[in-house]
Parts: sequence; C-alpha cells; structure tokens
Amino acid sequence: MTRLLKLIYILAILPLLIGSATFFYWYYKRTWYASHADIELFAFFTILGFLLFAVLTLLLCTFFIYKNQTSWKKIIIPILIIVLTFPLIDLYGTLHNSLLDKAFVRIINDSKDLEIDRIWSENFEMRYFKKNKDDIIISFYPVYNYDWTQMISSDWYHYDINPVFIDLKITNDSIRTYELNEFSKGDCKTITLTDVINKHK
Repeated sequence: MTRLLKLIYILAILPLLIGSATFFYWYYKRTWYASHADIELFAFFTILGFLLFAVLTLLLCTFFIYKNQTSWKKIIIPILIIVLTFPLIDLYGTLHNSLLDKAFVRIINDSKDLEIDRIWSENFEMRYFKKNKDDIIISFYPVYNYDWTQMISSDWYHYDINPVFIDLKITNDSIRTYELNEFSKGDCKTITLTDVINKHK
C-alpha cells in the first residue's frame, strides 16, 4: 500500500472513529452512570473536521486515479466509508436528541432494610427490580403540564412537571411511598434512599 493510499484511508476513517467514540462515551456515561458528558462542542468540530477530511479525501482519490488508473478499485472502500459516515452522523444526532429529552437517575440503595418495589409517575411505571441490587439506573420522559393562562416571561408559560414516586418495601413487607425530587428533561442525577427518606421526615 502506497503512502498516498494510506493517507486516503486515514482521512476517510479517522472522523468516523473519533465521532463514534465520542458518541458512545456520552451514551455510556448517560445510560450506565446517569452522568452528563458535555460533547456538543467537540461533536460540532468533529463534524466540521469530517466534512473537511471528506473533501480532501475525494481530491486525493481523484489524484490517485489519475496516477494509477488500473488500480482505481483500491479507493472504493475509503469512498464507501465517507458515504456511510453521513447516515451514521444523522443516526447519532437522532439518538442524541431523543436521549436529551429523557431524565436519567441513578438510585443508590444505601439502606439494608429497604427494597425498591416500584418507581412510577402518571406516564410510566417500573417494577421487578433485582433483589439485593444496591445501584440502579432509571430513565424516563418527564411530562410538562403548561398553564397557558400564566406566562413566566414574554415567550414562556408557567408549567408543572409530573412528580415521580418510589414505593419502598419495608422489612415487614409493608409499602411506603415517597416523592422524589423534580426531574427535568436532560437531567442526570444520583440520589440515595436515605436522602429520599430524610427529606420526608
């Protein structure tokens, strides 16, 4: 493989690898640890870099064909990589936007006497949590209820967010219900059961 062909491959695949690694890092942090990773600016420059590298790669491919007309098939793969990167960028963007509307909450069971029976709100219900699991991640879409008669500012109306509740099973199998903190779209938070209980004392 010539230096020119190696350069073509590197320019074609590098933005795809960097962009994919960035998205999956953000996805992993959000879904496994309910932790926010600020990747928007980096992703923006990655996409700009991809567009620049794509143009440069196509120019180098044209030059490669000009110099090696009998070996034109060698640049099919880099061109396919560039073409496939466009729908992948769109897919990553769609997934990113859909997950931004969800709240991710990490719940740590730091009490030996309590078991999570149910987490619920008006628009969802979660059950069947693994027993003796001290650390769980939940995700849901917070529901906003707007009061169209009361404005907060010139372009924003007052709203309430549906509360989220947690049912805890006590040692005698009785159930106690607690209201969790308010969660907005895009929130990534960690709470403990002792904090939830102490808030209601």
